[in-house]
Amino acid sequence: MGRTIAAASRAARVERLLARLEKSARRTRRRSDSEAIHDTRLATRRLAAGLDVWRDAMRLAARRQAQRVLRRLRRSLGPAREAEVSAALLDARLSALAVEAPTVVPVLLRRLERRATRARRQAAGLCGRASVRRVLGRVARAWKPLAASDPVRLTDIAAARTRLLRRASVARSKLHRGIGSGEPIALHGARIALKHWRYGLEWMDGLEAGAATADPDWLRSVQGSLGTLNDLAILQSTLHEMTRGAGVASASGVAAVRRLIGRLDVERREEVARLGALVESRAADPLDRPRRARA
Repeated sequence: MGRTIAAASRAARVERLLARLEKSARRTRRRSDSEAIHDTRLATRRLAAGLDVWRDAMRLAARRQAQRVLRRLRRSLGPAREAEVSAALLDARLSALAVEAPTVVPVLLRRLERRATRARRQAAGLCGRASVRRVLGRVARAWKPLAASDPVRLTDIAAARTRLLRRASVARSKLHRGIGSGEPIALHGARIALKHWRYGLEWMDGLEAGAATADPDWLRSVQGSLGTLNDLAILQSTLHEMTRGAGVASASGVAAVRRLIGRLDVERREEVARLGALVESRAADPLDRPRRARA
């Protein structure tokens, strides 16, 4: 009985996320709010996580097609989201950063805002009705064999648990590695791995996930910290690139931007320390410690 309820819950979740993707894509197309692109990408991630967790119950070709269209849409919207976040981050720090670069920061902010506007226009085109309908159709087709009225098979549950254990292990390992190095690439890898784990757990539909479980609030906090670090790294990279553009080509302008980047680097190091403390708070759990390689 419980596995039949789980199947119905899973089917309802698929329908809910498909509707959410359609709605957020429509918002992106209309450029109606600043969170539309983020919400569209988030819906694709959550749907992709379900395809990954329950992949053993799906037809291979249909699942791969669904994963492909979701990944293509999410990645195509990535530059627009990065432009939005960079502009918002710089705007939020305008007063404090103006001390480091009083004449350059407003110029950079205007350029970032223009870039974000162009990116939103491109994102709107990428979320055309026909394109979105194609994505929704491919995803729905992949889920079709999993009827809501049929019990979730024990073999599928076992495979999902195994996959989530692997996701958990990879995420923990990359998290410790990223904190240890402090490098943006390593921390970005930890962020992606944690998303795979967290969004995968959401698809267990109340079924026991075994040792792959984790406190949802802790996962959310860690992901939030990793997101902040990623946003800061993207803004720093963008500012490095913009020093070669008009308006900051003078020696004094370049020096001012470098001071600004240094200020952001201080923020980033402080956030890495906060993330380390957050992870260390769970060090009593042996599953949250980095595994030693076998000799």
